[in-house]
Amino acid sequence: MRVCLFVVCLLLHVQAAGAQDITAPRFGVASNFGQGMPPGLLQRALDLGFSNFRDAVYWANIETAPGRYDFATPMTTYPDLIAAAGATMSLTVNNGHPAYENGATPLDAPAVAAFGRAVGATVARFPAITEVEIGNEFNSVNFVSGPLKSAGLAARAKAYAALAGSVVDHVKTPGITFIGGGVHSIPTGYLARVLDAGAFRGVDHLAVHPYDTPWPHLGQQLSVLRRAPAFAQMPVQVTEFGTQSPREAVDLLYRAYCDMALAGVERAVWYPLNARGDGYVPLIEPDLSLTDVGRAALFVQNTIAGKPVRPINAGRYTFGCVFGEQIAVIWGHPQSVTVETDAVEVLQTPTRNAGAVHSLAETQVLVLRATSDAPIETLLTFGGYNVLADTWYDFHYPAASSKAAPFTFLAQSPSATQPLITMPGQDRGGVPWTPYLGLKETKDLRVLPRSVLPAGTATAPQRVILRHRVPQDHTVDVDISLAAAERSRDGIDMAFHLNGVPLLSQRGLRRFETRLPQLELLKGDQLDLIIGPGATAAGDVTRYRVILRASD
Repeated sequence: MRVCLFVVCLLLHVQAAGAQDITAPRFGVASNFGQGMPPGLLQRALDLGFSNFRDAVYWANIETAPGRYDFATPMTTYPDLIAAAGATMSLTVNNGHPAYENGATPLDAPAVAAFGRAVGATVARFPAITEVEIGNEFNSVNFVSGPLKSAGLAARAKAYAALAGSVVDHVKTPGITFIGGGVHSIPTGYLARVLDAGAFRGVDHLAVHPYDTPWPHLGQQLSVLRRAPAFAQMPVQVTEFGTQSPREAVDLLYRAYCDMALAGVERAVWYPLNARGDGYVPLIEPDLSLTDVGRAALFVQNTIAGKPVRPINAGRYTFGCVFGEQIAVIWGHPQSVTVETDAVEVLQTPTRNAGAVHSLAETQVLVLRATSDAPIETLLTFGGYNVLADTWYDFHYPAASSKAAPFTFLAQSPSATQPLITMPGQDRGGVPWTPYLGLKETKDLRVLPRSVLPAGTATAPQRVILRHRVPQDHTVDVDISLAAAERSRDGIDMAFHLNGVPLLSQRGLRRFETRLPQLELLKGDQLDLIIGPGATAAGDVTRYRVILRASD
């Protein structure tokens, strides 16, 4: 049974598609010329057409005496080459100087002021610099040094606010965009501290590196961030995204760029331009040849960046973007897509098929371009899928105004059952750096889009319930997949109930996959997947997924 056919889904989604005018983000590349100039790399990047860079000119390399700056080496003058090619860059400022606090992240007033003055001098020297990104993953342990490295979140936020204020005060060049935050992940709790410390005075944009965010959930996590009035209208830049998987890089680039576009991201920066030794897939090889993802990046930059964008209209579990009505990037639950071959150019396909019928996949994209003036969607026919609900895509972060969702998440203890609430990421130690579902009174129990952590013990368990309320009569197949982390001390306990009656019950699970076929469900029925600790919750982080499909 195919429950979502194209025409029906088009009617269902046409209102959402026109709800907001969105423009696809600017595209940039994360280069590293401030630390080294591989022969020919910058010129090759410019010749290929890359036109926006994210890089640094290091304070320690330019200030030769207090207040004296010397831009004399290739690593401190390369922005001139960028400007000569008509390209632009953002300047990332983060590191200390050995003449101030032994090179540690500046904390005292003289060092903080000197930091800002050096940034002001650098921006004034190079017209290629149009944006200044203040801080680089300042909430992590990798990019701060000295006393701040072991300081708490409040002290770190205060220190960051001082540096940001110094930069804003000392950069006098007109028209510069200040990018604040400089954070790894989307740590809404930590950013609240930074905001309270005054760090966004004079700052125009927010920078995030959402490495901990599954791309289908980027928009939701940014929506949680935007619940704070100060961030509600602030443009967001993703100043790093990438992958360590060469096989997945091209597909991830397209999916991530589409997800960023629909989330309203203003600029998207691929990391890295060239290999850094950390395994992330570059755009240009050491021999200066273009990688597959490099070719995709140029297509994104030159063909779809800046175009109007809206979501593909093909059902709840079909994902993608239409750029300028002529180009579509599509993926999702498996189904067929038939294209009019005389009017559509197939640019990328999961099956490498050049024919009329293609198969969608969840992580591999179909990229299509209309060769006529007809809107791309009028040239496609979707076969439909049988998915009714899916925890992976239906995960959500409740707010006071939240509408009903296919799944709700609850905590169950021996004394009470209560809804989980949206908790701020990195508001304290030992919690995720993204929004998550949990309880105010404990940091031990939590739910994320792909993992759940129960708490307590077998005698005093704190279980998590994934609940689905059946919206209409259906006969369904239920697929359940669970995988406890290898570090789990004794596995997890699991039960699956229909209206309180157990259909499954297992103890000490480490991996579990099953299908419950042909369940006859009535409107209002309640399905509960209950996940609890074994004898202990130690290490019980568990990947989960539940999919309800209409039975054939």
